[in-house]
Amino acid sequence: MEALAAVALAGNVLQFVQFSGQLITDLSSIRATGHVKALPPLKSLAEELVKQAGVLQSRLEANAAAQALTQEDQVRGAVGLRYSMLIEIRASSTFQKPVRKLECSFPISLGR
Repeated sequence: MEALAAVALAGNVLQFVQFSGQLITDLSSIRATGHVKALPPLKSLAEELVKQAGVLQSRLEANAAAQALTQEDQVRGAVGLRYSMLIEIRASSTFQKPVRKLECSFPISLGR
């Protein structure tokens, strides 16, 4: 049991020495530059986080505005998008028969 206590005491002494050395390093850094060495990277990180939060906020506001559409408008927009994609596929591919079959499956006319 005494050997285990000696190892624990040695670990505590090393931890205290390491903490004291870091404290002295930080204090000398503060005395020389006026701030801790780790402060400028943290400041730039905080500024980047603020920018990213602004981007997220603007995207959330845009998403909230988009969700204000009625369900009917959302369905029309989705159908119109898929229909325009079919038109592009038909214009750029040799698969005209399958695309025509898909076009016939749309129940509404979208101004074509």
